[in-house]
Amino acid sequence: MTQGEKMLARILMVLLFSYIFTGCEFTHYLSKEERIVSDILQSQRNLYQASSQTTILETNDIYRLENIYHDRQLVDGIQSLKLHIGNAFMRGYQNDRLTMSDVSLDFDLDTRTHDYVYDYKGYIYDEYHDRYYFNTSIPFVGNATINPYKGLLEIEGQRERIIVQVLDAYSLDISVYDDFDSYQDRVIHTTWKELGL
Repeated sequence: MTQGEKMLARILMVLLFSYIFTGCEFTHYLSKEERIVSDILQSQRNLYQASSQTTILETNDIYRLENIYHDRQLVDGIQSLKLHIGNAFMRGYQNDRLTMSDVSLDFDLDTRTHDYVYDYKGYIYDEYHDRYYFNTSIPFVGNATINPYKGLLEIEGQRERIIVQVLDAYSLDISVYDDFDSYQDRVIHTTWKELGL
């Protein structure tokens, strides 16, 4: 056995014993872009769930909401929600404090079939206080029992642009464009589950 093969064998043994004795699977660590996408999509769920309460000032995942406009109506079996929030402070990826501003959510739910469609836009700030604008350029469509299976989310930061293409109820592609050029720098093939959703 060569020196390189011995080193590889040691590394594999360490990984194997780590897996056995910790009793847990290896964790999928999210990239910066995946964290931003996860926070945006999770915040939509948190806001929608909180809006069904009598007060939407605080839930387990929301610290505080400020300057809220809230309108919910039910017409011919379609439940419609219009929500605008000046500032939102929530729990983000790995319990980081998440700050958002000028957030709008337009959500329609068919109460008979549980099919939904929504538009979501606003600003989100990462841990370095960089601001990103997000907007569903193609509304997200899904059913209450599963994740969205259709839609396009565009995110623009100071140095990059991110496009999220929903492929189906299980997977999505995150395309990253650095420096706002038309050249796609990388594509992250991921799933709703890996994003924690």
